[in-house]
Amino acid sequence: MHSDGSATWVMEQRFLLETKEEEDMFRKYSDWRYFSNHFIQNVTSLVNEAKLRTGREDMAVPLESFKLTISGSGSYKVIRYRFEWIEFADSTGGQIIIGDVFEVEGLFLLGDGILDITVSSGYVIESVSPPGDADSGIDLRWNNVTNLESGEPEVVLRQRAFGVGAILREHAIMIISVILVLGIGSFSVWYFRFGKKAEKRVKGVAQPPEVQFELQDDEEKVVDLLRATGGRLYQSTVAERLEFSRSKTSKLLTSMEKEGRIRREKKGRQKVVILTNETRD
Repeated sequence: MHSDGSATWVMEQRFLLETKEEEDMFRKYSDWRYFSNHFIQNVTSLVNEAKLRTGREDMAVPLESFKLTISGSGSYKVIRYRFEWIEFADSTGGQIIIGDVFEVEGLFLLGDGILDITVSSGYVIESVSPPGDADSGIDLRWNNVTNLESGEPEVVLRQRAFGVGAILREHAIMIISVILVLGIGSFSVWYFRFGKKAEKRVKGVAQPPEVQFELQDDEEKVVDLLRATGGRLYQSTVAERLEFSRSKTSKLLTSMEKEGRIRREKKGRQKVVILTNETRD
């Protein structure tokens, strides 16, 4: 979520392609014609309804912000839809209030999907209703959106106090991801059901000695980022914020973990990177 109340939405779906039906579905929903003729039109319609309901006149989704990407290998494929939602949330007085757009019926259209909200270092979570099924202080998760009522979840973010340099570096970005692992027999409720991209760990290749100088600089970037976010961040978020590849991030954090600068904890399918007390000081 940007500090002006705009948000980046990322919606993904996983395909195992174990049956012809799955292959047919993958071909259909990865087709640009479907993306442009159906997905974009449906999102635009929902945003227009949210605009009327919330009264935020500048609410919109720029057409140029829509992106379709396909990844994966072998029989495992991921379709990723991404777009920018201007004035997604109410942003006033150093607070961002998320929730009124969820009063729009059919906003998710994702059956029993998982909803993840990841908050950047620019803001801290002040209140959440209903409480998430998982809450790291940075990330919130609701395991089944069908359990949410109209207007839920409601999340209030408060601006964190930073120095000028830190504020310029951070733009309070929150990625809202709707997650679902598609399984056999679930096709009838597929539309708008998406899955978070699987993290693929690629073992790092040994680098020549001079790379150590680059690693040292990158380690400081990681430490600075973690300090700015209260000392905890998902490994995937570290890679995204610093624009590192997943393999580079994994190798870098492994080195830092051996040095005792950070530690990592498994949280679901992801790893949380935590500054050690010595490094935090």
